[in-house]
Amino acid sequence: MNNKIHIAHKDLNYLVKINYSQIYSKLKRVLSPEELLCFARVDIRTNDSIWYIDRPEKGVSYPKATPAQQAAAGEVLLNIKEKLRMAFEKDAEMYPYVNTLFKVPADDRIYLFPNGDGGVAVTLAPWGCSFLRQQRDFNPVGHIIQQAEKDIIDVQVQASYSDGSIIADQTLYFCYGSLNKAMNTNAEGVLQPGKLRIASEFVIANTADRSQDEVACVVEKNKTNYPIVFPFYVEASVQVLNQLDEPMPNYDVHALHSQKEELLHTDSEGYFNIGRIVLDNNPLRLVSAANKALFQEYALQKEENQLVFKITDDIKRTAILRIQEKGTAKPLENYPIQLRSEEQTSHYTSDNEGNAIINDLSIDQNIEVIDGKNEYNYKQYTIQQQDNNFIFEVELPKEKTVTILVLDHKKKPLINHPVDIKWGEQFHKRVTNNKGELYFPHRLFTHKEKVEVIVHKPLKTEEQEKPKTVQQNTKK
Repeated sequence: MNNKIHIAHKDLNYLVKINYSQIYSKLKRVLSPEELLCFARVDIRTNDSIWYIDRPEKGVSYPKATPAQQAAAGEVLLNIKEKLRMAFEKDAEMYPYVNTLFKVPADDRIYLFPNGDGGVAVTLAPWGCSFLRQQRDFNPVGHIIQQAEKDIIDVQVQASYSDGSIIADQTLYFCYGSLNKAMNTNAEGVLQPGKLRIASEFVIANTADRSQDEVACVVEKNKTNYPIVFPFYVEASVQVLNQLDEPMPNYDVHALHSQKEELLHTDSEGYFNIGRIVLDNNPLRLVSAANKALFQEYALQKEENQLVFKITDDIKRTAILRIQEKGTAKPLENYPIQLRSEEQTSHYTSDNEGNAIINDLSIDQNIEVIDGKNEYNYKQYTIQQQDNNFIFEVELPKEKTVTILVLDHKKKPLINHPVDIKWGEQFHKRVTNNKGELYFPHRLFTHKEKVEVIVHKPLKTEEQEKPKTVQQNTKK
């Protein structure tokens, strides 16, 4: 198709009484690049005007398009018109011409460009004009948009906060497609976005960049009013006290609010703060991390939420005793210990992770742990409010070893010398240490078992001497 259309002034009636280049500049500020292509770029010269369709692909005129393409074109034109109506609502110069911009001389001046997925792009060339020879006021685009308007509905939004108060006389942001527009609620908290397409989605946000809270709605058939609720945030300061009204420092509390849970920690004076609590009909619930049976609920206010969480019960504590080998910190499983406290003795055995779990302990209670295999190994611990994780070290008996001293014919140690060691089904290649010694675990040998040591002599000539075999007995 011809992407440059010439029309003489004598054939056109220019309906917009503003410079068309100025109009195009204003359209460029409010429309996306794709939406701007709906209006052909215009160059009005002395005797004619040139209308440029800045699309490389081949299009078809509206009368030659399929019914589906014509319906899709109606939605495109309706959306752009509604966007312009909202954008120019406060522009006294442009707003009266919003409808006029969509007037074309004939329906074959509406060009459609299918995009391959069932949708179309649209370009009007010319626009805001009629033919002087026309005998009646005819607006094909208006007729097309009117058909598309059957699928739109007038929408209003009722905005309120989570505490039930209305959001009156405040700025919110209406987001619809690529449109992001600031709108003010009235005294009743109502926004009037206007006509929106059924099944489309709009978003009401409380910041222009949509970085905080927002509410999305889908336009439904026969539904005009859309109530939306924004969270109203408050803060609370909590002090945790014991049964003697003393502050409890370093105490953990679970705070349940706004459908989420936080684990908070008191400071040195027993305080912690909670921020961004949604104020609604649900109470703030505080639960002791040490004992979930201890909890309290609070009805919050918009201001001055100074709360006290009192721990009134004698809370029992659990201690975890880790039994490990001294020096290596290796956990010892199935290891016996005794627990002595208040003249009572209990017996425990560590689990497969080396831990012994001791329940029903009181704060400040002293316990003495005694090694079940060595009564001279014991240690005392004091139960705290929290973090009762203790380590009990055990010194295990050292394993016996067999030492083999390798000597030369002068009975001097062979230092750093390669040897082969054989006994039973065992075979090892080793190098002696700086004392001529080799070490093996005692458990690898049987009583009076013979050990064969093969010593490799160093080279004296180009030929290596044959190995020398020595017979030795092991001693238990």
